[in-house]
Amino acid sequence: MACNENKEEYHISARQLPGYYKCIENRTAIKDFDDPANFEDLSNRVRAAGARNFLLDFGVDEAWCGFDLSYISWTVVLDKSVGLLSP
Repeated sequence: MACNENKEEYHISARQLPGYYKCIENRTAIKDFDDPANFEDLSNRVRAAGARNFLLDFGVDEAWCGFDLSYISWTVVLDKSVGLLSP
């Protein structure tokens, strides 16, 4: 899937947003789950009944969380992350 990613770097908190999220429609939907400024709000939203969908991405050194992603955003994330799972 082609990405119209511009060259501007996007930073969420102190960490750089992983490359496989840079092509989604709403990059601000993905937040650093380890950032104390985001953690309480995100942890409450994960448990809230009103969220249509959510993503929790636990890596070795970082965790990311997103809410109410569109079908297209999910398609992009899954397409980009498939290569990460291959040996």
